[in-house]
Amino acid sequence: KAPPVLLVGSHGAGKKMLVNAVATETGANLFNLTPSNTEGKYPGKKAYEMVHTVLKVAKALPPSVVWIDNAESVFTSGKKKGGGEPPNRILKHL
Repeated sequence: KAPPVLLVGSHGAGKKMLVNAVATETGANLFNLTPSNTEGKYPGKKAYEMVHTVLKVAKALPPSVVWIDNAESVFTSGKKKGGGEPPNRILKHL
């Protein structure tokens, strides 16, 4: 089982390119979680449920790579909108 990896760097450092290369070269399933596809389509609790579902599917379909762009925005999307689950609940699933 591969350990989780956290990539940290400034905008334009090539994090997403590295993630795409790893997923392509290993034949892994790539799941993309960004604020635009969690906040906009699934506000509040539904965003939490979507993140939870993506993580369950990724675990069920190894090898998988889960790309969480702007993680701080994804984890706080429900709180900013005035509802939803606390970010700690989402972080617990990671």
